[in-house]
Amino acid sequence: MAMAGTATPFGIDEADLAEAVRLVDSATHLTLKGFHVHAMSHQMSVERHEQLLDFYLQRWQAWKALARHPEHLTHFNVGGGIGVDYLNSQQFDWQRLCRHLEKRLGEQPDAPILRFEPGRFISAYCGYYVIEVLDQKTSHGEHFLVCRGGTHQFRLPVAQSHDHPVIHLPSVPPTAASSEQAYTVVGQLCTPKDVLSRRQPFKDVNIGDLLVLPMAGAYGYNISHADFLCHPRPSQHFVHNGERVSQ
Repeated sequence: MAMAGTATPFGIDEADLAEAVRLVDSATHLTLKGFHVHAMSHQMSVERHEQLLDFYLQRWQAWKALARHPEHLTHFNVGGGIGVDYLNSQQFDWQRLCRHLEKRLGEQPDAPILRFEPGRFISAYCGYYVIEVLDQKTSHGEHFLVCRGGTHQFRLPVAQSHDHPVIHLPSVPPTAASSEQAYTVVGQLCTPKDVLSRRQPFKDVNIGDLLVLPMAGAYGYNISHADFLCHPRPSQHFVHNGERVSQ
């Protein structure tokens, strides 16, 4: 998702940077220490992110020169934007990015201190969304699991247009002879868009079983329309070292 280089409500255009720097320099209680840029969100390609950071570093000296005291500028916040592969096929290659940055910063005179904001990448793996199967139905050949909850509590799959991974916790262990059935996992809302995941293979799903959606620690509940049509909010439990510490 591009957040710069086009018409956007975020930040300021580079053409306005000189005036912004002038205003900060003229403020008696402000000291300009660097710049903050954020051009991409949910970036999965390490090669493209290397190119983006190279562009930032190429602009560093020119942007510094706009300041009254360029020697005071030492920090460059390059934002976040590092994505998470929710299907776990290929996660972002941080090691390659770090090797690239080590080389680039070593080549650049007066290199800035870089700061990242990898919030999604850090916190995504720290949360799980658990829902209960309330009903099963088949419509036009598609099998549905209607669950307690939905996108009003966990909007991430709809927001990013992906089928979230789902772990089935059966109340009764499946038999050896059980065969898999593909299900679409939906919530309780009165909209066909209330879909958490499609074509998920499960064995012997029963009413009352639990479904666990991992990687729910970032952009899950906190971006959701929690009060949609007065549906209840989910309970939240915080666990540390295997012990529940609050709720």
